[in-house]
Amino acid sequence: IVLVDSASQFDTTRVFHSKDIAFALSGYSALSKDKMYTTKVDTIRGSISNQTIRIVGLKMIPMYPDLTFSRKYVTQKDRYDLAFNEVNLSGVDFISLNNDGSFHAKKVVVGPAKVNVFMNRELPPPNFDKGRNYPHLALRRIPFATLVDTLTLNKIDVAYTEFSEKTKERGTLKLDNLSGAIVNLTNDSVRLIEKNHAYADLTTYIFGKGKMNVKIDFNLTDKDAAFSYVGNIGSFDMKVLNPLAKSLGLVAIEQGTVQKANFSINANLKRSSGKVAFYYNDLKVNLLKEDEEGKKKKKGLLSFLANNILIKNDNPTKGEAARTANVTFERVPQASFFNLMWKSVFVGIRETAGIGVVPMKKM
Repeated sequence: IVLVDSASQFDTTRVFHSKDIAFALSGYSALSKDKMYTTKVDTIRGSISNQTIRIVGLKMIPMYPDLTFSRKYVTQKDRYDLAFNEVNLSGVDFISLNNDGSFHAKKVVVGPAKVNVFMNRELPPPNFDKGRNYPHLALRRIPFATLVDTLTLNKIDVAYTEFSEKTKERGTLKLDNLSGAIVNLTNDSVRLIEKNHAYADLTTYIFGKGKMNVKIDFNLTDKDAAFSYVGNIGSFDMKVLNPLAKSLGLVAIEQGTVQKANFSINANLKRSSGKVAFYYNDLKVNLLKEDEEGKKKKKGLLSFLANNILIKNDNPTKGEAARTANVTFERVPQASFFNLMWKSVFVGIRETAGIGVVPMKKM
């Protein structure tokens, strides 16, 4: 039975004259245009009356192993391997999406998920400025008005791996259980008049051990993509960093305990500046070299000199005030948003430990 009501055409809550449209898609798979990735989705379900979309089993799978993938390009290019258990959208304004093409969701929840990124540093850097991919600049490039009131990240494990040109090895930085919220993600001109900042409040665990909290303030309208961030890192054994330090830096951490670290940084497309306070005890390192067979060996004399002359084993040193570092860091075009963030903090940590004072450090 079909009921026809002439007044329904004036009902602004209807889409295609319907009070509700539910949709479902299962077993979706598609090859990317460049044939480098396959995108798969187990199920997508949605309801216009409930204003919801639920995506289960979303994956972006690279078609080649990491080095094979990277060597198909002439310059460095990130390789992504993504697996999202769930993505849930609620408060979706289907009416505005249908009428004027704008997208508004009150809440988007992503995760649990695993995000793996690989970069081959043996290739030359890309010939474009990676600053264009700052999150708030990428948001501006979306070709339709977009507003997500709250984006919630739920238990996302991130692994960033680099292949070193020097050591010919992979080094991986792991951030486990990344969780938190980002509010007011928008490029809508009307909304930006009222609120032109997005705020992130995130927590993660470095190599599953050291708890890190970071709060980021994005200026969504600044021409130089200004943002600032403050955060802290809790106690952990520095030896957990060895899988990264040995492969990429030819340094082995023999011992050392991070007590805590605090940082406060202002940044934009070009540079960053701020303060880093890094407190630690009993730091000792071994400088490494590779023999003819590619095996790593300790540089005995240089390691001795480093530990006894160059490196400051504690902060604060007994009987002295705690050292803090005022840092400045200049971003080169090939460096990303996250590269600028962690390198700014790393410069302060390195200076505090006595491994050189570098006022303006490029990649």
